[in-house]
Amino acid sequence: ANTSNRPAKSAAKFRVEGMEAAWWDPFTGKTSQADMNLDLAPYESRVLVFSKTRAPAAAPLVSMPPVDLSSDWTVTFPGAPPVKMETLRPWTDDESRKFYSGTATYERAVMWPAEVLKTRVYLSFGEGTVVDPASERRAPSGMRAWLDSPVREAAQVFVNGKAAGAVWKAPFEVEVTGLLKGGENTIRVVVANLALNVLAKGPLPDYKELTAKYGEKFQAQDMQSVRALPGGMLGPVTLVAK
Repeated sequence: ANTSNRPAKSAAKFRVEGMEAAWWDPFTGKTSQADMNLDLAPYESRVLVFSKTRAPAAAPLVSMPPVDLSSDWTVTFPGAPPVKMETLRPWTDDESRKFYSGTATYERAVMWPAEVLKTRVYLSFGEGTVVDPASERRAPSGMRAWLDSPVREAAQVFVNGKAAGAVWKAPFEVEVTGLLKGGENTIRVVVANLALNVLAKGPLPDYKELTAKYGEKFQAQDMQSVRALPGGMLGPVTLVAK
């Protein structure tokens, strides 16, 4: 486990002999052969299993530069016509969406060479932004990851209509191996932000009737300090063969 907000790279040693090492991915159920060179994203943890069974070898890597997908997305909000987003930015930059809490669907097409279909390919959303704890005016309540996601706050990824996975943690990427086809492909990303933004708009609902019937169960605190947070897919977004 990497408990810091920066990548961790190291060679590891284990008191195990005569057994095969494999990564077990609890999110996808996949296993793959492992070497002892660890490369952990911020706050990433992995499961390493030793057994006498050899895990499947990784797909062969075909060298090619990343394909930049940070522009030309069509974004659709529920009940609204699609809009063209030439460059990725927070949807909360628009005054009409500043206090919106919900989902938005990003779609675009991408060409992919047929000769690179058998290598491992990932849709990467960027590394995120390291946050300095000293930059915050006051310590937040509860737990706080000192890393801002490039996807605010989570997303589901679909390639050619098939589910590829979800993005909510580092590394902010989804494997799309086997979902791409030679030629034109459609990528759809459904992004959801927090309910905090609609609360930031205020005022709070009137709880008088509930209080009269059930008594005062809680008191809202520090609501004057609530601010809308960035929402959406911030980028950069790339297709990476690795």
